[in-house]
Amino acid sequence: MSLKNKLVLITGCSSGIGLATTKYLISKKCRVIGISRKNVKLLYNKNFKHIKFDLTEFDKYDIITNYLRTKKLKIDFLLNNAGINIPNKFDKIDKNDFEQVLKTNTYAPFFLTQKLINFIKTKGSIVNISSFSAISGGPFSSHYTISKSAIEGLTRNLAIFFGKKKIRVNAISPGLIKTRLAKFPKKHPYFERIILQRAGSPEEIAKVVGYLFSDSASYINGQTINVDGGMFLK
Repeated sequence: MSLKNKLVLITGCSSGIGLATTKYLISKKCRVIGISRKNVKLLYNKNFKHIKFDLTEFDKYDIITNYLRTKKLKIDFLLNNAGINIPNKFDKIDKNDFEQVLKTNTYAPFFLTQKLINFIKTKGSIVNISSFSAISGGPFSSHYTISKSAIEGLTRNLAIFFGKKKIRVNAISPGLIKTRLAKFPKKHPYFERIILQRAGSPEEIAKVVGYLFSDSASYINGQTINVDGGMFLK
């Protein structure tokens, strides 16, 4: 499963799944362009270039494409990972919070991928990060659930759109993963559903991202892969 010298663009690279995937792919000799609002400790790794950028500033996406164009770069892989949640009950979610979540989780992957159409190599691969919330719903964060359901629909449509260029597009739906979005997984009401009886790690998701980018997954396209320890089997 060689990924050596492949160029990857990762959003939300400063923490959680994004940071773990950045480190994992660099360990596999990939070159990574990471985008995040916060600085990253990997800033001085020779195989890592960081672009400090807020993905909700849609009118400034030329900063990213101009960098690629100036450096004469085309990417092999794209990971749309950046995401936020502002937990609240349905009747307490205001318009501002709704828009913030949708802009980051849904609009940004849509418009960034659109902007990068001509910068993704033929036979490349795109992975979008969804969430088990798209399956389960829940008492909180209806806006987050909506945003991730949209990502799974977008994944299928992009697989069709990019078909002629043989660019595969898939999504990963993580279960309870030990990140800042799930600081206390054992207290989550769905924890008892997990057959493996534990939360997952960002590194476990990173390995699935690497697999979907690789030639080992050459016939997987338009799919959402659940990586949740068997959360919905009982």
